[in-house]
Amino acid sequence: MAGVGIVGRGFGLAVHEPGWRLVPGVEVVGVAGRDWRELLGDPRVEIVSVATPPATHAEIGLAALAAGKTVLCEKPLATTVADAERLVAAAAGARTAVNFSYRALPAFSRFQELLGDEPLEVVWRVGSRLQPGPPGWKDDPLQGGALAAYGVHALDYVEWLRGPTEVLGARVEGAEDAVSIELSTGRLEISLVSPEHVHRLRSGDLVLENADRRDPVRAFTLRRGHVELEVPPPRFRVSRAADGRIEPLATHAAALLAGDPDLPSFADGLRAQRLLDDVRRLAS
Repeated sequence: MAGVGIVGRGFGLAVHEPGWRLVPGVEVVGVAGRDWRELLGDPRVEIVSVATPPATHAEIGLAALAAGKTVLCEKPLATTVADAERLVAAAAGARTAVNFSYRALPAFSRFQELLGDEPLEVVWRVGSRLQPGPPGWKDDPLQGGALAAYGVHALDYVEWLRGPTEVLGARVEGAEDAVSIELSTGRLEISLVSPEHVHRLRSGDLVLENADRRDPVRAFTLRRGHVELEVPPPRFRVSRAADGRIEPLATHAAALLAGDPDLPSFADGLRAQRLLDDVRRLAS
């Protein structure tokens, strides 16, 4: 039985804790917020799951790696390339993963299998910044803007789907309220201030799309032209009333426990961070 310690609070904790509890052979030893250093000192904790705001990932991840732990970290890996590089260097020889959750969705895996050579276009529009609410870390562009919250996912899965890519041009609006990115392998358009709600990947006549406001993770449909294609079921399932992000988190957690070499690693997190940095540089 592998012991897992979870460092987090808020929505991150609401995904990581139930996600790990779905995985056979795992015991959640403890959950910590501000007192996470005590958790790292617990000899029963073999794996640390980092579910805190991005600006804290480097400090916690580096301490967990120094303590000899396996680490699963939320995305983005860090808020700067320098911190991401430090994490990758510290992780040499360790087992690590970044929760790039879309890679764990069966619909994305099937889309990857069917992709041809046509450019990949991603349109991802939500209205999260149109909703009233108190300010928080998600309002910080480096932690929760269109790039850090959504674009990092898209930049990661574009490379996963199509191989290495290069940022050719970019335009950022407001405090990263929206971003348009030209890549050597396609194009991304992401907005947090759109009345439309859609997450769509298109390559030629192959389309993967989710327009369900209630379930932005599990409700993807895959079609070629007008024909809807079948996708396999997820490895883990939770009720429709539960947060859909729990299922891919559990998939990544189980793969980390099994030593799966195809998991999104800290090195993948660094590549995505460098692409984010390129976007900001070219848009400035």
